[in-house]
Amino acid sequence: MRNRFLSGALACALLSGGAAAAFAVPASETTLDYQVKPGSTNAGTKKAPKNTTLKLSIKGGVEGDEGQPATSKGLNITLPSTYKLNSKRWPKGARCDIAEVNKDKDTSSCPKGSQVGSGKTIAQGANGAITRTLFVTAFVIENGDLGFFIKNKQGESPAINEMIPGAVKASKINVKISPNIQEPIEGVPTGILLLDFKLSATAKIKGKKTAIVQTTGCQKGKWKFGLTNVYRDGKKSDSDTVNCKK
Repeated sequence: MRNRFLSGALACALLSGGAAAAFAVPASETTLDYQVKPGSTNAGTKKAPKNTTLKLSIKGGVEGDEGQPATSKGLNITLPSTYKLNSKRWPKGARCDIAEVNKDKDTSSCPKGSQVGSGKTIAQGANGAITRTLFVTAFVIENGDLGFFIKNKQGESPAINEMIPGAVKASKINVKISPNIQEPIEGVPTGILLLDFKLSATAKIKGKKTAIVQTTGCQKGKWKFGLTNVYRDGKKSDSDTVNCKK
């Protein structure tokens, strides 16, 4: 059985005539805004990829005055075809064992060089009566995918210390959000209000300093980034376009 949250705020939320359930906002009434900021707008080429960083920002909201964003069970991120994600090429000795992390409930077993990103997310629960900041750290995991370790502030209950997988294929990352993170308190689903995240790391690959993200071109002067937020009851997509140059 999951840990129970004993704060007065939650008790009030759950005892207020089922407010959390009554005002749960469906996916159709959840707003989504996706913004991307590359480390450089100067593109590399296929022969000479350019190392870069990538900052992603996801904002969720509601169309009305009450409620919280719908509960997300997955985030599907699409980068331009002229972007390279190098997690599959990452050194074998700099990869994290996701099973070991989730057994230990911390990332101390992850080897040096395996961390490739960090950020935070702000989640709401109980119709917005509860807001929590969760810290997100990305690692390359053993199979070459990405693992995202989610952790809340020390002393908060219930404790969240879990790595969730982000499957990498070409220029796509599909993140599966576990039930424990969707609903850390049984019966009180959460929604993403804000997620800020940055991929930024390098490793030596075939003798060259190689970033986790590289660019190999700029088609028609633009890069288009896409996001699909997969909710429990539907999907919503948004995109962001950034000007680039060769």
